Amino acid sequence: MKINKMSSLLVHIGYPKTATTTIQENIIYKLSKLNKINYLCHSEKIIKKNKLKNAILIRKIYEYIIYKKWDNEILNEINNIKKEKSLKYIISAETLSVLSENNERNRMLLSSSIHNNANRIKRIFSKVFNNIKIIIVIRSQNDFCYSIYKEWYPYLKKTSNINNFDDFTKEYTKKSNIKNGYLNYYKIILNYKKIFGNKNVDVLFYEDLIYNKNFFGKKLAKIFKINNKFTLKSLYMKLNFKNDYEYNVSLNFIITKYISSFVKLFIGKKKFEILKNIYIKYLFDLIEFFHVKQKFKNEKYNKSLYYNSEFKKINLNLTKLKLSRAKLKKYNYI
Repeated sequence: MKINKMSSLLVHIGYPKTATTTIQENIIYKLSKLNKINYLCHSEKIIKKNKLKNAILIRKIYEYIIYKKWDNEILNEINNIKKEKSLKYIISAETLSVLSENNERNRMLLSSSIHNNANRIKRIFSKVFNNIKIIIVIRSQNDFCYSIYKEWYPYLKKTSNINNFDDFTKEYTKKSNIKNGYLNYYKIILNYKKIFGNKNVDVLFYEDLIYNKNFFGKKLAKIFKINNKFTLKSLYMKLNFKNDYEYNVSLNFIITKYISSFVKLFIGKKKFEILKNIYIKYLFDLIEFFHVKQKFKNEKYNKSLYYNSEFKKINLNLTKLKLSRAKLKKYNYI
């Protein structure tokens, strides 16, 4: 089947904590429902939950991009994309900017393997689309670190020795992690530009959304090739975000992480594996909607006081990519 020469793909890779959910729920999902785009989604649950009729499931492709080996089922998903006649396709998954083969199971490991994701995106989609563009939204790392810590806190508290933000920064912002991991925006952006071309990679400041929403909206509208008024109206819409200090942790998480460790001690490894497979097959989806509220410990920490000079050193390179020095300074990147 021939590729439609007019077909294009926009890949929004995040970052996390840069209003990805706002962009997805208020803009991308709406465009999908209006048949303005074909949304390539990695989760069947997202498609069902948001009633996205004009969406194509690419779970195997997504898994391949971030860490897994080639799976022949990927070819089926590629063929499903080729069957469509739409000219505009969008992928939006913030995990594409942070998860890779070496840190999929360990979020604290920020290895250089994250750079492989861009190559895999190119390998998969260059055979399907005539034009591929990348959108990256960045946020000052000093602010980003505290925000991501708050999100991960319920998990880190139960699964690691990290009890507060100081513990988090000691592990998360080691020099090796900053130099080679996804906190080095310069290397990430440069890598995408080398692979997809300078003109095909757009970088937005999350801080523009906060302090200059009209500018951010106009730039986003231009990238998405949609109406300015629609974009601005969508960005001004509020989402039902949970309190910053309260999170819903799924009951499945509690069962698999905590209760299972006790069960394993009493029934042995072999019987445990059998029981686990039964649980995953028959019970996991059934109780997925149950959640338990967990409180985030307010450390009375002034995040504005957190500053890591290593970020300034690597962010100075962003001017080489023609990012505004004035904004980098204004928004505490340098």
